[in-house]
Amino acid sequence: TRLHFVPSMLKVFLEALKDTRLLAQLGSLKDVFASGEALQAFHIRHFNETLRDTFGVNLTNLYGPTEATVDVSYYPCPSGQELNTVPIGKPIQNVELYVVSPQGQLQPVGVPGELCIAGSCLARGYINKPEMTEERFVENPFKSGEKMYKTGDLVKWLSDGNIEYLGRMDHQVKIRGYRIELGEIEGVILQHLSITGAVVLPYKYQENSLLAAFIVAKKDLTVQEIKEYLSRYLPNYMIPSYISFIHEIPLNTNGKIDRKKLPDIVDQKSYSGSINSYAKTSTEEWLSSTWTEILDIEDIGVNTDFLEIGGHSLLATKIVSRINHRFALDLSLGDFLQHTTIARQAELIEKMTKLQYKSKERKKIKRVDRYSRTR
Repeated sequence: TRLHFVPSMLKVFLEALKDTRLLAQLGSLKDVFASGEALQAFHIRHFNETLRDTFGVNLTNLYGPTEATVDVSYYPCPSGQELNTVPIGKPIQNVELYVVSPQGQLQPVGVPGELCIAGSCLARGYINKPEMTEERFVENPFKSGEKMYKTGDLVKWLSDGNIEYLGRMDHQVKIRGYRIELGEIEGVILQHLSITGAVVLPYKYQENSLLAAFIVAKKDLTVQEIKEYLSRYLPNYMIPSYISFIHEIPLNTNGKIDRKKLPDIVDQKSYSGSINSYAKTSTEEWLSSTWTEILDIEDIGVNTDFLEIGGHSLLATKIVSRINHRFALDLSLGDFLQHTTIARQAELIEKMTKLQYKSKERKKIKRVDRYSRTR
């Protein structure tokens, strides 16, 4: 009557139920629980379309670390409500949950902080690891004489009393000076109806910190389609520079995502132009030289995307300034970021130059009354 899954395995299970012969064998099922990873909105949508609609089975999202033996919060997943993110819910009996700032203060609704757990569920510590125990199992500042476990998970209170999981604090990275939670980007990617799996990782390229996304999709999608989709919901610095489509997300023996087994990030050669994509015109040659100098990357092809090789708005501003000075144009930063390859920028520059020339020619000819006399 009950099944308990890690979300990654729940996804595999639900896909198997496309076989109606297997689905028909689940008439006795009453409840399904998910925990161990972040449950995504598409999991609920898929679940509702199969088990809930067929047999009225309930899905509950649970959260809890081993150190709190084991689940400490629950969230009954809705049937008719579309969610963008899935909360981890409210505390179960005999558990206190705190959202704490780096300074140790309780965070108000909507403000992220570290989730800390107290109550009769706590373990005593780590076996033969006193330093680690002292670091994670601390005195509870909100209840004298009790311990509190620092989870390292970033969360926030919602106005309805539920808690939303934002990701691991050790999965936060800094990109261009901005602190980014990788789980937030993964959540947005997974809201795409054609995507069933996604993992985002940081990587270094030419001393630049960049993001890579590994995506499992139900149908053929292009990198450009993914980036255009993400640009509607995320700022530019949160859009992964490298996007790879893979057949499945690798899992470890516990059924959780195994990030170490994801493909190695491609090297610089993958960003370079092919033999036929190097500069052919004087404008492309000048742009190629300028990009090389400012980005400090050699061998850039004319179809290489500026944002995929570490380019960002600050570097773009420098190039725009040089373009305007070199060609006497008024190219905007927005124009630049809509034309992010050398080939497209060269076309834009040549087009703007022609329009500017025609405009100047028109200004030279003054319209006069055909009957007016000249002296």
